[in-house]
Amino acid sequence: MTTPGEFFAAFEEAARANPDAATQPDAVFKFVLSGENGGTWTLNLKRGARSTFVSTGDGPEEDASIHVTSEDWVALTTGEMNPMRAFMSGKIRVDGDLKLAVSLPSVVDADLRPSTPHDRRSDSRRRGQRS
Repeated sequence: MTTPGEFFAAFEEAARANPDAATQPDAVFKFVLSGENGGTWTLNLKRGARSTFVSTGDGPEEDASIHVTSEDWVALTTGEMNPMRAFMSGKIRVDGDLKLAVSLPSVVDADLRPSTPHDRRSDSRRRGQRS
């Protein structure tokens, strides 16, 4: 994935395939990404949602709003940047419920992170080590 838009499109597909995992946070998140390929995306991860998990622009009132550059967002979603370090260094700003925002990476990592070439290489290495 090279752009935030590609990530959110893939996230939508993954959430539709596993809505129970997608709605674990029971919250709405708004991502405001600045810079090239930036924009605003809203994730409706409220329990009971079954379609249209991702919308562009403003959506339902958010529980947490996450502000980051699009370049840092790509690094975060590909595992090249640690979310907690990014937050502590000021690369990520959260408005609203910080506890919900902190829980989001574990939800995405558990079942909803769209796979990347980096992930597939790591998975094949791990499988090779188990044999």
